[in-house]
Amino acid sequence: MATMDGWHLGMTSARHESGPRGVETISTGKGDHGGVSYGAYQLSSKSGTLREYLDQSRYEKEFVGLSPATDAFNDKWKELARTDPAFGQDQHDFIKSTHYYKQVSALKAGGLDLSDRGPAVQDAIWSTSVQYRDLTPSLFRNGLEEKFGEHYKIADLSDKQIVEALQDYKYSRTETLFKSSPAQWDSLRNRAFEEKKDLVGLTEGRLPIQGSRSHGAPSANDGKLEQGERGESVKHLQSQLAQLGVVGRDGKPLHADGDFGANTKYAVEQFQREHGLHVDGVVGRQTQAALGQALSQHTAKQTEQTVAPAAPAPSASPLLSDPRHPDNAM
Repeated sequence: MATMDGWHLGMTSARHESGPRGVETISTGKGDHGGVSYGAYQLSSKSGTLREYLDQSRYEKEFVGLSPATDAFNDKWKELARTDPAFGQDQHDFIKSTHYYKQVSALKAGGLDLSDRGPAVQDAIWSTSVQYRDLTPSLFRNGLEEKFGEHYKIADLSDKQIVEALQDYKYSRTETLFKSSPAQWDSLRNRAFEEKKDLVGLTEGRLPIQGSRSHGAPSANDGKLEQGERGESVKHLQSQLAQLGVVGRDGKPLHADGDFGANTKYAVEQFQREHGLHVDGVVGRQTQAALGQALSQHTAKQTEQTVAPAAPAPSASPLLSDPRHPDNAM
């Protein structure tokens, strides 16, 4: 397997699964058929991956008597994530042995030996194994056949062509692949699109941006948006703030580019300050509710101004021939 400076196996998947919160991440589970998920690789509580991990982990004893998706379990998970660096490595090693290596072998057994390919293809295998597990070989095979025909030769394809074919197939088949989670379709499509950009970047020597979560990924932080995140949710937030006239640090309306940077954080803080909220630059439930209320009031005011009847025009002075004229003799 080829490598590159600064890259480590699984880094693309971790960004899109959990973003800056990493091992500490606990999803809401809302609209997700897999339920509440945990950690950098979002181990699912409903599909059984979380249980599978704990059953083979030395950390299992920490969760004895606790049930997933409860405050007690979540608190213990966060405590370990904050205080024990080995907790994250333990999860990484679990995914590597039970997901990544198994799918590399399955691909090879099916005629797709990708073991000597570069970081982009390795991260694509890792990410697909985390998200789709045993569907990985068929996704690669179907994506390649759809793009290059049934008789393609893998040796003739570049790493870039391979990851583009895979991600395009995921994007176009989202509704079929996740038919039990329709509420997540938009974010899953966006993840496939954003992840494709990261993987293509790897083929060109660019590392994925760390410390941020793809906005395509289903929310893994209780619906909060904060600095470092990217995607359609951030773009929507920026449009809302611009509509309300909130400006960034540069004094200009925000440009809806989908990148939650320092300028967007400044605008969020300004909005929070003006509405008597806790000023932290993080868009949580209270800030989202205040944004919604402010936009409703803003829209109502605009509508009122649009439909308000025009003031009657001042009446013109009557002509001398008009009986209403004071000097008319009639």
